[in-house]
This record gives sequence, C-alpha cells and structure tokens, in this order.
Amino acid sequence: TGLGSIELTPDLALLNVGAETFGDSVAQAREQAATSMDAIVKTLKDMGIADRDIQTRFFNISPQYEYQEVVVSGRRQGKQVLVGYRVNNSASVKVRDMDAVGTTIDRVAEAGGDAARIDGVSFTVEDTDPFMDDLREMAVADALAKAQAFADLTGVSLGRLGYITEFGGGSPAVKTVQAQSFGLERAIA
Repeated sequence: TGLGSIELTPDLALLNVGAETFGDSVAQAREQAATSMDAIVKTLKDMGIADRDIQTRFFNISPQYEYQEVVVSGRRQGKQVLVGYRVNNSASVKVRDMDAVGTTIDRVAEAGGDAARIDGVSFTVEDTDPFMDDLREMAVADALAKAQAFADLTGVSLGRLGYITEFGGGSPAVKTVQAQSFGLERAIA
C-alpha cells in the first residue's frame, strides 16, 4: 500500500447553524424556530453568502415529555406527561471568505438569539482535483518502493504489477494506492 499526501490551506469553512425552540404547541415552537432561522438566513445573505451556499440540513418536530410520579389507587407510579414540542432546524453554510468565519459565527449567534445553535465548523479545500495527479504519483512511488524493499528483504525479484486500486483517506486531499506485484505475492505466499 502506498500513500500520497499533501497539506493544503483551507479555502472553505462549513458551518452547521440552526435554531432550536420549545413551545406549548407545534405551531408555537415552529413559529419561533422559523423566526430565528429567517433572521439567521437574512444575516448570512446580508454578509454576501449566496443562496446556493445555504442548504437546509435537518428539520425535526418532536414532542417533549416529563415523567411525573402520581398516586393511583394508593400506589405511586410514573406517568408520562406531554409538556410541549421541540423544533430543530439547521442548515449547512459554506463560508468562502476565510477571514469572515469568526464574524459569521458571531452574527449568526446574535441574529438567532437564544434559539441559535452553532453545531460545528469544519475547514476544507473545495476543489482538490488539481492536486490528484501529484497525489497519485506519490502514492504509486511509495507503493513501488515498499514492494521493492520487500523483494530485496526476501531475496526475490519484483514481478510485474498485478493491479492498482485507489481509495481516499480521511481528508479530501489524501489518496492511497494499492499495488500488487504477482511475482512478489507468489514468492511471499
């Protein structure tokens, strides 16, 4: 297995933002969440973030219960009581101006008020395609060097290349190439 890796400076921040509200009714909780999300989206757009870079990620309405102890026929038992509804609404936001990430987070929190949620920020490189050829070259060279080292250690000659597969790693700009030499494989097996 060969590995090719390079370090790149991120050019894109991905924010997970949203609103979480609680109300006595679905309508009340939904309206509060909508008001908060509308303010968040307006703020993002006012900051120059394009519509295509703001995508709804998650929306959920769920009942909320409390467990209360009640006495029934002289015996204590737990009872589930509906106390209201929780609404979660979140969006994924691409922030292309890396210098504006902190300000964007601050303004989203302010716009959304107490309902605002920032569920995380991650950094990435939006287009890794220009780096893939170099990564493949590094990964193949690494795999072939390892294969040669094994051949030298075992006193066999390296056979012809049997196959190559490619798969990505944990970050967007990591490629791993597996190369198998039939001659080496037969000698080791």
